[in-house]
Amino acid sequence: MQKNQFQFLLLFLSALWPIFSSAQMSKNDSTFVKSICTEGAYVSYWNKPGPWFTNGEITSVQDMYDKINAEFIFSNEDYVDCYAQMQVSTEMQFDTAINATINNYEDSTGLVVYGLRNPLVKIPFTLQQKQGYARALLDSSNNVSGNHDIAFMLITGTGNNFIKEIIDNVGYHNTNCQVMNYFKTRGDFYVMSVPNEDYRGITFNKKKMSYTMTSLYSSPFMINYLNASNKSYGINRLIEYVAMIKYLKSKYKKVCVLGLSTGGKVAHWISLMAEPDAALVSSGYSVLVDNDYNSQIVNAAYYGNLLTIFTKDSLKKRAKEIKTQFLFTLPKFDSPIAQLDIDSQYTKTFYQDVPNASFFYNYTNHAFPPCATMDSFFTRCLNKPKVFCTPDTGACNTDSLVVDLNFYGKAPFVFNIYRDSVIQFTDTALSTQHQVVLYSAGNYWIDNIIDSNGTSGYRSDRFKYVKHPMNSIQFSTPQFICDSSKHLLNLQLGGSSPWQLNYQKNGVSQQETITSNAHALMLSNGVYESFNIKDIHQCEASISNQFNFQTQLPNGQITQVQYDCAKNETRISLQTSGQLPINWTYYDSLQQNNQTLVFNQANQDILLNNGYYRFGLMSDANQCQVNSDTLIQINEEVLQLNFPGIQYTCGDSFAVASLNLKGRAPFQVQMEHAGNTRVINGLNQNDTVHLPHGKNLLKMVQDAKQCSISPAYELNNPYEALSLQLNPSVLECDEKMYEISAEVSGTFPIQYFIVQAGDTLKGQWNESQVRQTMNPGAFQIIRMLDAAQCELLPAIGDSLPFVWPVQPGISFRSPFLSAQNSSQGWYYWKHNEVLIDSSLVANYRPILSGSYRVGHLNQQACLQWSEPISLELDEIILYPNPVEDQLNIDLTSGQRGPVNMKICDMTGRIHSEHLLNPGHHQISVKALQTGMYIVKFYTTRNDIFIKHQQIFKR
Repeated sequence: MQKNQFQFLLLFLSALWPIFSSAQMSKNDSTFVKSICTEGAYVSYWNKPGPWFTNGEITSVQDMYDKINAEFIFSNEDYVDCYAQMQVSTEMQFDTAINATINNYEDSTGLVVYGLRNPLVKIPFTLQQKQGYARALLDSSNNVSGNHDIAFMLITGTGNNFIKEIIDNVGYHNTNCQVMNYFKTRGDFYVMSVPNEDYRGITFNKKKMSYTMTSLYSSPFMINYLNASNKSYGINRLIEYVAMIKYLKSKYKKVCVLGLSTGGKVAHWISLMAEPDAALVSSGYSVLVDNDYNSQIVNAAYYGNLLTIFTKDSLKKRAKEIKTQFLFTLPKFDSPIAQLDIDSQYTKTFYQDVPNASFFYNYTNHAFPPCATMDSFFTRCLNKPKVFCTPDTGACNTDSLVVDLNFYGKAPFVFNIYRDSVIQFTDTALSTQHQVVLYSAGNYWIDNIIDSNGTSGYRSDRFKYVKHPMNSIQFSTPQFICDSSKHLLNLQLGGSSPWQLNYQKNGVSQQETITSNAHALMLSNGVYESFNIKDIHQCEASISNQFNFQTQLPNGQITQVQYDCAKNETRISLQTSGQLPINWTYYDSLQQNNQTLVFNQANQDILLNNGYYRFGLMSDANQCQVNSDTLIQINEEVLQLNFPGIQYTCGDSFAVASLNLKGRAPFQVQMEHAGNTRVINGLNQNDTVHLPHGKNLLKMVQDAKQCSISPAYELNNPYEALSLQLNPSVLECDEKMYEISAEVSGTFPIQYFIVQAGDTLKGQWNESQVRQTMNPGAFQIIRMLDAAQCELLPAIGDSLPFVWPVQPGISFRSPFLSAQNSSQGWYYWKHNEVLIDSSLVANYRPILSGSYRVGHLNQQACLQWSEPISLELDEIILYPNPVEDQLNIDLTSGQRGPVNMKICDMTGRIHSEHLLNPGHHQISVKALQTGMYIVKFYTTRNDIFIKHQQIFKR
């Protein structure tokens, strides 16, 4: 089995399942339902898989009623003003399930139902809180003109299931012109679905429910049931079609309606209600209907009492009021009443003063007129310029209203603006986009449009200019609300709800939506300004008021309790917050009653004596109250000072003074010693202070109340800790005695005990700097006793050794003088009794003739001098010899002026020559070869030979 055949079989079985699985009706119910379902369905749905109908198969009598009620939901009264009352969706929907069935069927079998993809559409709408759908077949794919600005809406005539005939261009509608082929190339083509027809049929046992009258005196069950329910069949059809026109007018620039026979009548009536651009009414209207009994019977069955409204006079009056272009056509020899109208020209004559109505009778057959007739009419209608008026509803129109005009046609356009049937002005639009500004309220429309071709256009839809109420804002006097700690500001707003309130709080933008013209703002503390309101129409109002809210709930605190030292009174500093004046009540334990303080400013001081005081209830000018419940106790005494005495403990560096204080602890004492001031904090009423040695001045005493006294009391501390610091002993060489020194502290005079060589020396020191002469030999200070009877046993001393230094000897071995018979120490050299050098080296190189002595300073700092030695020094001295790299030459001060020095080898050849001044010189002889050389000295002119000396170069 091929795949497509298998899929078709599955679809077929799924379609059969509901038939066999539905609940079984009783025989009587089945016979009843079968008797009213006698008309053929639009397809043989029982052998074509998938859902083919919007209504499922009838399963019971109740189900039948439910299906009828669901299909016909609108009452006869709902038609009145239904165009204005209904809300139509802006989005078109598809009958998805049925479209899928048709698509699958055509794809799987190759057979054609409509030959269009997803052809069935529906438009949701609501009327009187009821949800309905306007259904149609749409062909926009064959629009070869590409112009989707035009919609054609076809309404079929009397008969069953005509959608396919229209699509296939067969049947009586197409006798004179293949309507589908004509219109589908000129715009989007809608074929309206009829209730209980085609895919909307209510079916049972392979038949759909009958609704067509077979005689004037026998109405089908459906028609009778609907009339009894006040929901006439035709009324529901009219409402659906009016909704479709309203939808099409929102999407297309031109909407054209055409109907034949019963469809012509429907096209006529819905056009009077919905006002399309053009309406072709074929075989659908004659003024003779008003007096034709048969027509009245049929129309009454399908349209209820609507005929009492749709008389020839009311229809004509409405036709003159609207802009729709009507073409009424009647074929010859169609029916007696139609032929009578053609022959007598009754309708044409009656409508002769209706400029938007035209007539055509010169054709035959109960069908739409020939293509040429329709082409002439619709071309004329489509060429008429048209304007769409869009008031700017998003802007405030209190002063004026801006209206955007969108013209359809060829610019420029000349037109008139009407207000309440009176021409306001004539204007010209140079392009299809134009704007006008209106300043007066009223009902407006645009008429007498003439385009660049001189073609007159359609009158625009009417629109109403209702001025928005003036926006305003008023404030009440602010009121502080204690419970919330916020300020109540009542606003009275003018304009239209809701309002957007904008303002700034402390420089930060705030926003609030208000729905009532009387509104209460609750504002916390802050600076509020730049108030602006904008209502639903964007109308604005501003006010320059500024509110600086800094209000607080009443509050109080005792910021300071200060004792007045001079007056012996306590000053209480009170601080309050809240709206002045403020009353603050407190209980006075001395008076045994309540006292009330009145604060006209935030801060206030009061004087109270010793006692208990409880501060309680506070109330401010806003009548806000709070209980502070603060208790204070006052018990003060005058600051006084007493000194019991001074005590000292041996070894301490201070004495202790006992203080007896009266007043409020803690106390602060300020003392001065040796020019330095120190502050002692945290003292109690009976406390002590430390006194350094010497004079101490008690400058000031202050208690916790900040009361102070300045006694200028002098406290002398003669006591000092007993101590001894022994300095290094100094040997007096000449006297052969030692001087000892020490730093002593204590309470003078101080007795001392010194042991030396088994003897105890006693004495008294009267000052801290001690100097005392002692013989050589070890000693020890064993005891000290001061005037405070403090004792110190230092047990310290010194060995005081003494070895008399040996007199040093002196000798000369060129070029050095040397010290003899000496030990380690420091050496001093004298020339002619003048000190010329000192060092730790025991030799000295003299450069002058004369008398020399050497002095030796030993480790005990005793200096001994040698006997003098006299020297006669050569004026030129060379060393070392032999020499390696450097030759030292000393020219004594006995040699006057510079000399020439020459170094010659043994052959007399000169290797170097130098000019030397008196003093010490170093001559490099690195370059000389090993051997004997002669160094010769001459005067600067080389005329007098002074000296020569041989040297050996290693």
